[in-house]
Amino acid sequence: MSCSKGGFPLLHVLNFWMLEELEEWNVVEEAMPNLKKLEIRSCNSLKVPTGLGHLKTLSELKLKDMPVKFTAEIEETKEIIWGDIALSPAIIIDDHSQY
Repeated sequence: MSCSKGGFPLLHVLNFWMLEELEEWNVVEEAMPNLKKLEIRSCNSLKVPTGLGHLKTLSELKLKDMPVKFTAEIEETKEIIWGDIALSPAIIIDDHSQY
């Protein structure tokens, strides 16, 4: 799945819940210029999305019931993903994951 430039200019909150078949998500620059909160929950096939760094206004990324590999990769690469943003988002991880 890909979110193209200008696709969601007014979106502030986005939740991905239990999308078992979703494997890839690409965020293009300026696709969601006002997104504040993103929750990814129980998307067990999803790879870490490309283009997360384009979410310049993101203040909170919540990961719930996600595979350990996914959350570990987010933690390990967060400085690379959001390194050029003055305020990187708070990353909230529900570590009750069983994967």
